[in-house]
Amino acid sequence: MLYVIDKHARRVNILDPILISQSPEVKNLRYLVKLQRFAREFNDALEIKQNDWNSDISKWQRVFPPGIPTSMDG
Repeated sequence: MLYVIDKHARRVNILDPILISQSPEVKNLRYLVKLQRFAREFNDALEIKQNDWNSDISKWQRVFPPGIPTSMDG
């Protein structure tokens, strides 16, 4: 899984090769916990580099780009 973060657009692109065809609502729920955990770690790291950073990326818009090659064997 790869997160691509666009700080200016406040958007997180989630590229997952094991993504199953699901509705956007189900996808958002599926990644909520993973993204919240990642957001905490990302915020901790970014606060070291940018003292004025104060944003929760887990609440940003999530995008699941089409055309990501999928893994057939998991």
